[in-house]
Order: sequence, then C-alpha cells, then structure tokens
Amino acid sequence: MGGRVAQSCWLLLTLSLKGILAGDWSVYLPSSPICAVIGSSVVLPCSYDYPQSSNETKEEGRLSSQGGGEEGQKYKVLSEMWCLEDSRCITPRYVFHSDGVFPDPSYQSRVEYLGQPGTKNCSLRISDLKQSDSGTYVFYLITSHPTQKMPEQSGTQLLVTDSPSAVTVSASPSSAITEGGALRLACCSPAASPQARYRWYRSTSTSPRHIGQVWNISEVTSDDSGSYYCQIQTGEKVQNSTVLLVDVEYSPQNTAVSVSPAGEQQDRASCHSDLQQ
Repeated sequence: MGGRVAQSCWLLLTLSLKGILAGDWSVYLPSSPICAVIGSSVVLPCSYDYPQSSNETKEEGRLSSQGGGEEGQKYKVLSEMWCLEDSRCITPRYVFHSDGVFPDPSYQSRVEYLGQPGTKNCSLRISDLKQSDSGTYVFYLITSHPTQKMPEQSGTQLLVTDSPSAVTVSASPSSAITEGGALRLACCSPAASPQARYRWYRSTSTSPRHIGQVWNISEVTSDDSGSYYCQIQTGEKVQNSTVLLVDVEYSPQNTAVSVSPAGEQQDRASCHSDLQQ
C-alpha cells in the first residue's frame, strides 16, 4: 500500500551528461523519497537512456544518426546493477547485478529485477521490507564502449517505517555534519496523499523554516545546529514526525603545520588552528 501511494506521486529526475558521444546518459528515478512499511513490498520505478552509437544524437525526442554516411559504431549494454550509497556502484556487494556477481546476502530472494539488459527498464521490486533497507538506491549500467562511462548517479531514497501512519525523517549524508557541507533533509509517510503539504520546523519556532518534502541546504553553518521536525498536512489532518537533531561541527580555519629543522635532537612538528584559540 505504502509503496503504491509513493509511486503514484513520484517525480521524474533526469540526470544527463553529454560526453564524448553525441547522445545522452539519462536515468529517470523518483526525486522525492519513496516511503513503505516494514514487511511490505515496493517498486523503485526506473528507466534510462544511453548513447547507442558513436554518432547518435537527439532530435525532437527521437534517436537519429548524424550525416548521411555510414552509421557509427553500435554499443550495447553489458551489465545493469543496483547498489546502495555508491554513485558508480563500485562496491563489493550488489542489491542486484545482471551477471549475478557479489549479491548482498541480506537481499537474497527478496529482489526482482523488472527489466532486461538493454530494454531501458531498470525498475526493481524489493519484498519483505526491513528497517535496514532504508537508504539511497543507485542504478548503474556498463556498455561495450571502450572508454565512455556513465556519469555518477545520485539515486533515489527509500525510507522504511514501522507503521503506515508514521512520519519518517532522515538526514543525508548524516545528521552530524561539518560546517560548510551540504545537508539533505527528507520527510515521508506511507499514508500521505499526493495532495499532502510538507513543512519543516525548528523545535524552538512556530514558523516553518521550509515548505516541501525535501529540504536541501547547500552549505550548513553553526546556526543550523538544532532540533527539527517535519509536519504533514492533508486537509484538516496534521501529523508531526519525531525530532531530528542536526549537529553542525566546527570546521577549523587557518590551519598551519610547522616542522623544526632536522638536527641532532629529535625532529618536532606542531599544528595549530583557530579551533585551538
């Protein structure tokens, strides 16, 4: 139920890069978090495109070849894979790999790939969901081109809750973050409708700090440290999440290292920064 509700309102996120080849690398995944309940199943909807020939181009949404000469070298998909928290799926274990290599045992008999290599359907079903399945799922593919590779992928986020009515929040990459880093706060509920409104609050304020299911902070400062919660409103019904503590750690400034000259005595080195002052 939760997976179907999340899928009904998913937004397409296109990640494209024009490389040496004329065509585009594109992966279409939900840009908003997918929320599902422990024990249920969920489909991560996914499709893709890739440069299929050395002179492939996009014209009016269709694939064509440049020029009137011979067609360029054709390339095919060799492998398709899903992994966790890895933008290029360079990992010792895979949620799914079309070659069946290095499967993650925690997903054994629980994943079903809904596509076939080369068909551009990369949707994945995960059954009997566990709390530990929460995370960012990345799709990646390898083609027969000798040098051109798919660019890094940001993936799609799955949040697994213990109740259909629960409001879940998460912080990526972590709620403990160094000053100046990028922080992504996400909020979802399996029972939320497509018409739901999302608001983010600090525990010390009654005014929303952000409106929207996902809150991206490009550069956090020490002022961003504190307790936050998400509120979901559907009609007259209002639900709040548990509190999420964000801890912004101070980033040392003007760090310097000095080393004493080598001599008969033991060499000495010292380090200091504004953090020590």
